[in-house]
Amino acid sequence: TEALVPDKHRLAAHPRFERYPQKTDLSSAIVSRIQQLRGKNIRQVVVICHADELWDELSANLPRRLPTGEGSKFILIDRRGISISASEPVVALSKPRLVGGQEFDAVIAVGLEEGLVPPRVGDNAALGVALEQRALREMYLSFTRARYRVEILLGPRARPTAVLSEAVGARLLLPPPAVLL
Repeated sequence: TEALVPDKHRLAAHPRFERYPQKTDLSSAIVSRIQQLRGKNIRQVVVICHADELWDELSANLPRRLPTGEGSKFILIDRRGISISASEPVVALSKPRLVGGQEFDAVIAVGLEEGLVPPRVGDNAALGVALEQRALREMYLSFTRARYRVEILLGPRARPTAVLSEAVGARLLLPPPAVLL
């Protein structure tokens, strides 16, 4: 990047985990987070889905659950290179491999839960290492799309993926909030 946003910028915040309540579905939890971010003047938000198992639910439900009339539009990023104006409010949904080259005020990463990313494999150590390396590249790509904020949304009882747990242990990320009942 040519210019980094200073940590003291009024919109900047440390990367953080968020956890949604047990009786809330993922799409509703994301909409709630987007509304809270909008209240803090975050205009462009991308939801990056790291787990293929969650994609169908999000692509079907997220656009329907977003409030209308906020002056923003929904964009499903289904291929690389989609042009998104930096001046208009937008909510986008993407997979990690498709979001390259874009920047948003905030990134909400979903699916970064133990057992989902990278997926568990049986006795094939080489495949396990390859999947972990791919997950690392995708996390890097996702997190670097944010101008000001990165939020990792976890289910009510989910544990973060091993890589993120290591980042918590190294004090690069704050630990996720306690399990919600």
